[in-house]
Amino acid sequence: MCYTRISNSRDGKACIRYVMHKKGHNGAEARNEIVTGINLLPDAVIPFSVQMDKNWVKAGSRNKVRIHRIIQSFSREELDPDKPEDVAIAHEIGVRTAKELYGQDCQCIVATQTDGEGHLVHNHILVSNVTLDGTG
Repeated sequence: MCYTRISNSRDGKACIRYVMHKKGHNGAEARNEIVTGINLLPDAVIPFSVQMDKNWVKAGSRNKVRIHRIIQSFSREELDPDKPEDVAIAHEIGVRTAKELYGQDCQCIVATQTDGEGHLVHNHILVSNVTLDGTG
């Protein structure tokens, strides 16, 4: 069964930096196998943190929590981290989870990784707590 942990962060930019730009725990330069931005332009065009920050600024100083973090981790019996098709399945599960839980009006990042100590397939789902219309 998939393990899921949910937490919040006040520092949205740091969360994005950790998921998108840190080296892998396994020493690899790239830690992400697949990344999808939901309601976001590609990170290479405009960094995800810049895109989300525009809505965080609109929400004002009372907006304390910026990111909801969801981590989904799959056992080797569920998904094999050495099979690209299993990594793709995990990523699709993460994208569908983000869309079903948060609808179509939130900005989300889904990053699928296999870099952990246990070398398990896992998703980092980062959800802006501010909707596209600027409400929380």
